[in-house]
Amino acid sequence: MNLETDILIIGGGSAGSLAAIVAKEQNPEAKVLVIEKGEIHRSGSIAMGMDALNIVVQPGLSTPELYLNSALIATDGVLDYKPSYV
Repeated sequence: MNLETDILIIGGGSAGSLAAIVAKEQNPEAKVLVIEKGEIHRSGSIAMGMDALNIVVQPGLSTPELYLNSALIATDGVLDYKPSYV
């Protein structure tokens, strides 16, 4: 497969998606191509429109496990558990 493009963006996460939008806005005639290795529906990036998790943490009551369980619910299971636990 051969593809021709004026601007190639690698990664369809929030930065790559916004870069593609800005590139097209600045040069409407440009062919902008975004290459993403993950599944479009849910790849672990924030392509679902999520850019923040607002979860209440109460000193003395909250634990990392409670936070992660809440975050998993809020992200519909998309959250990557290992880096989030750090």
